[in-house]
Amino acid sequence: MIKSKLMYVVVFALIFVLAGCETRSDANTLYKKEQPLEVQFLSKEAYEKEGEHTIHFKLLQDGQSAKDLQFTHISIWNVDRSVTLDMTAALEEKDGTFTFPFDFKKPGLYYVQIHAGTKTETISPTQRLLVGKLSKKDTDALQSNTPSSNGGGGHHH
Repeated sequence: MIKSKLMYVVVFALIFVLAGCETRSDANTLYKKEQPLEVQFLSKEAYEKEGEHTIHFKLLQDGQSAKDLQFTHISIWNVDRSVTLDMTAALEEKDGTFTFPFDFKKPGLYYVQIHAGTKTETISPTQRLLVGKLSKKDTDALQSNTPSSNGGGGHHH
């Protein structure tokens, strides 16, 4: 009889504890949702000839200008690695828009990579940039559609 009552107490206590662990139906609204950091490239994807051109891009979060950025750097390299620029600070103009002037001294296929981060997120999207007449090596790299890594290994903050 005592065993039976004890068993009922244990079962009741277990049910009571498990009922307290039920997931709330509104649990997903209780926490702040971080919107991912995005880069919107505003520059042309091709320039007719080499020379100084300005890279323009915008950093967005939830469709708005990104706030609380910890860093914004740019890396630029060409296919044969004869031109490289690694992790150099971009200039903030206004409303999350950044610029970076660069002298493209040689024609060819270039890669522009933006390194940007907040306290909780780091992104590094890459975009191709065509400058002047492409060599066979550039054309082959363009057709393979695989951007070569900048291999810079620069450090993020």
